[in-house]
Amino acid sequence: MEIYPSDVRFAIDVTEKISGMESVGVFDRIQKEALKLYECTIKIRTKKMATFP
Repeated sequence: MEIYPSDVRFAIDVTEKISGMESVGVFDRIQKEALKLYECTIKIRTKKMATFP
């Protein structure tokens, strides 16, 4: 299963909208994890692009 940066960005946007309504601490943790995942996918894509001639 491949995770696309746009999917992660959408998840972050949703958590930002919900965080105003609910407990902020939980959604802050979700957002931090989503950002970590987003950064990892960008690094992997960059490495893949660099290996192709």
